[in-house]
Amino acid sequence: MTDELETAPLPDPVPKPETIAEPAPAAEVTPVAVIAPVEPAVPAPAATPAQASASVSKRNQVLGIGAQATGIVGIFLFVALALVVLLGRGWATSTVDDLAGGIDAKMAQAVPLLDTASAKVSEINGRVGALTDAANALAAKLDAAPELLGGLKDQLANLQSRYQEFRTSYSGVRDTAISALDRLQLIERLIPGFSVPPEAIDALTAVDARVQELDAKIIGLSNAITDGPVQKVAAVIAEKTATVRDGLTKVTAVIGEAQTRLTELRTQVASTADTINMFISIGSILLFVLFLYFALLHWMLFHVGRGLRRTAAA
Repeated sequence: MTDELETAPLPDPVPKPETIAEPAPAAEVTPVAVIAPVEPAVPAPAATPAQASASVSKRNQVLGIGAQATGIVGIFLFVALALVVLLGRGWATSTVDDLAGGIDAKMAQAVPLLDTASAKVSEINGRVGALTDAANALAAKLDAAPELLGGLKDQLANLQSRYQEFRTSYSGVRDTAISALDRLQLIERLIPGFSVPPEAIDALTAVDARVQELDAKIIGLSNAITDGPVQKVAAVIAEKTATVRDGLTKVTAVIGEAQTRLTELRTQVASTADTINMFISIGSILLFVLFLYFALLHWMLFHVGRGLRRTAAA
């Protein structure tokens, strides 16, 4: 037994304890802000059905009052505008008729005055013809006495008297026609699209120019009687009367043209007045219907407002 103990193998020596690693230094920890807990929002108490109904009723009451007030104001406003349109149409058409009637009356006076002037020109032309014949007869006499010029002087004085009557008539024609044309030109500036035909103005201007030329020829005829041989004076008078007759023929022609143009102008003025009145009537009808339509809309708005107020009161 002793031998067994001696011969038995010895146990392994006690193992050395393993080396314990030193712990790594702890990392620095960043401090975290502490978030305060959020308290849950307390929901507002829901409105009760009674409160909601009261709010709707109040709103309907306000809207109803506003709609009724707007409707009443609109009804009175547009009905008043419709009445103004009717009255304005009557005033406008009456004004146009008065203007057209005044112009037509002026031109109606000018036309017979032109007739009178034309008749006087024809009469003067006849007297000038008689003076021409007497002057030619006297110029043909070789032994004509100076006293025979007295007859020519009397005829010339009578001719001048008749011509003065013509000039007075023509002055009335000219003043009347110019007054009518001035009113037409005023309307031309006031009414777009209306224009005075230049033919009428040109015709009157031509008459005025021809009459002034005739004035100069009549004055030349008056100055033809001078001291000198009877035959020579008579020949000069005959020559002057020829130019006067030519001037009278031109005056007659332009007076006839002026009569035609003034008659056409009267027709145009009447037609233009009718056209203007037609447009005034059409525009007035359209505005009248439009204003009544707006008044109807405001009447409906008034009834809608009354319905809202009744709903609010219920």
